[in-house]
Amino acid sequence: MTKFTYPVGLVNQYTGYKSDDDPIEISTSESHDDVEDVYEDSAISFYIYKIGWNSYFYKFASFMAVVTNVYMLNAVMTAVNYNLPSYQTTIDSYFEMAMTNNLPFCETSFAVTPLMAQGASALAHLPYVPAFLLGLIYASPATIPMLDNIYGEKTKRLLWAQFALQMFTSIGGHMLPNPRAVMNQEISIVIAFYFLFSFLELTTPKKSTHLFKQKTFILFTSMFMLGYFVIGLMPIIFTGFAATVMLSFLIQDAFGLITEQGRNILLATFVPTAVVLLIETTSCDWLQSNISNQVPWHLLFDIMFWQVVGSAIDVIVISPRPGKFLMIDD
Repeated sequence: MTKFTYPVGLVNQYTGYKSDDDPIEISTSESHDDVEDVYEDSAISFYIYKIGWNSYFYKFASFMAVVTNVYMLNAVMTAVNYNLPSYQTTIDSYFEMAMTNNLPFCETSFAVTPLMAQGASALAHLPYVPAFLLGLIYASPATIPMLDNIYGEKTKRLLWAQFALQMFTSIGGHMLPNPRAVMNQEISIVIAFYFLFSFLELTTPKKSTHLFKQKTFILFTSMFMLGYFVIGLMPIIFTGFAATVMLSFLIQDAFGLITEQGRNILLATFVPTAVVLLIETTSCDWLQSNISNQVPWHLLFDIMFWQVVGSAIDVIVISPRPGKFLMIDD
């Protein structure tokens, strides 16, 4: 058996634990290589703690890595397919491309307002509820008990992700004539999965949260990003809808802390929203040709998805535990 000792002062320096006990001994009957692995893991843990790297930094780094790779891929594809002009005129070409109409949803450009490409849908995207709840968190967190307890940080992280997603999709997806100018679809997919995984983390028992850690997040995001490049935006949205619903049936304990009443509320808002998008997508040309091309047909979906489904999720995550919508983790 091999023993090696950490001085108590060194350990307490990083753990914050104060004790007058003897130096800490770590014993092992494994091989010398295993002892070295234990030492290296411990040293790495102390180093990470010392410089302040934590889960937030890792998630931010993962997000930036995905976005950077997507951006580089998009830049290469753009250069190959569109023959970008010389360096001197690149900026002019970019603004010309940004103002070229390339909106995928069923709302005629600048029909509602000359200030935004799809003004009605842009306003329906904005994060009214998340902004209000985040304001409460920072101004008076005790107003809602679930925002001022052990779940507060995770709830705040989810609300910030929702705020970023709705704000970015509003500006990049509907205010600008060409969402491709800001890589709206790619970045939105990354933020959307971060939001989904934050919701899963809040509503899944701790024993199963390892299923939704960083590696899984990157894997799922990459798969849907590839799907977007191959089959397009609308099909991948429907695929995302189906995948989210199937998670609760295919993966044990996924959304396991949501009560039956909470699940019914989510399904009752989620499924009709997908049906509305399907009708809009398949009937857009007919609606614009036979009824009106001035009506923002996409507005109904945006209200139902961002304001109704999104608000239902917010109500669930800020509700008491145990309660009507959430169970307590055993």
